[in-house]
Amino acid sequence: MVPIHRYLPGQIWIKNSTVWDREVGANYVPKNADDFKRILQALTKPQQDFYGIGGAQGTTMMVPRVAPWFGAPNGWRLESGGKLIKDIETAEFKETVAYTRDLFASGVFHPNSTTWASAVIARQQFSTGKFAIHSDPFNGWQDAWRQALQSPQPFNATMLAPFAAHDGGKPTHFVTGGHLWATALKKGSPDRIKEMLRILNWLAAPFGSAEDQLLTFGLRDVDYSLDDRGNPTLTQQGNADANYVPWKYTTQHPFVFFTPDLPNYAKTMYEAEHALMPIAVSDPTFGQVSATNFSKGFPLTQALNDAIVDIVVGRRPMTDYDGVVKEWQTNGGETIRKEYAESIAASP
Repeated sequence: MVPIHRYLPGQIWIKNSTVWDREVGANYVPKNADDFKRILQALTKPQQDFYGIGGAQGTTMMVPRVAPWFGAPNGWRLESGGKLIKDIETAEFKETVAYTRDLFASGVFHPNSTTWASAVIARQQFSTGKFAIHSDPFNGWQDAWRQALQSPQPFNATMLAPFAAHDGGKPTHFVTGGHLWATALKKGSPDRIKEMLRILNWLAAPFGSAEDQLLTFGLRDVDYSLDDRGNPTLTQQGNADANYVPWKYTTQHPFVFFTPDLPNYAKTMYEAEHALMPIAVSDPTFGQVSATNFSKGFPLTQALNDAIVDIVVGRRPMTDYDGVVKEWQTNGGETIRKEYAESIAASP
């Protein structure tokens, strides 16, 4: 198996800095969840087709992004007695769902949030000025930022500093496991395995090499041009040719923060990491194995997320929440918990 290395920071909130600075105040950080709702309501102007926040299919209506504000676990919580608790089983996560449901009912979500096909589509809509607040993976932020600067009404996309839902609470940030996923080679002849490894080795060409420049930026004068310092700057076509291609995510060299066409990019990312990592919350199941999660985890999670979205957008009542959790437990969640616990106990 060949992993794709990534940064530790996870999903972050970013804002349209032009709108935020004008309507809310430069560098203003919400005091709590109620203050955040107040801000979104003030920013929402349906008559201008502009809203406070946006979502998309696959984002669970931003519930996982709101959960850190309320102190919910990052996936799982390992209690002092050794018991694993799933995030959905906690009072903090239930409160997150209720709060997000209230946000949706207040009309601050863009009405297309339930129909946009993916977070990538929502990113494009954010970058063209459809709503003020968006959530992106830590390095997906750079693409939203680039698209925003290239939009008809350019703006900087800047990180919204973490805050807690309640006064006196501690802000937290959910980190990743340090990788995106891994590519596994199935069994084959020695020659076949060597051939596949050669391909993977080429796709993981070192940072700064000619191969890496092709893989990262595409074709010169088509997908990117060089600035006066010799740094590549992506064209509009380059985003489609070089960023959104599936084979790029088979494997890559160890991750490097390098986006020279964005103003103060290195300094901005450095400061963001230093803001997020001191409040990092990890998942105790990172690196652990549950066979049931491999075999049933995806459909189980999809059914759970679909039910949460139904509750958030009002298709189901909040009173259904406990039953949704029970279904997850009965249909495989308890087995996954047991297997993860056994894996953790067996770890050195």
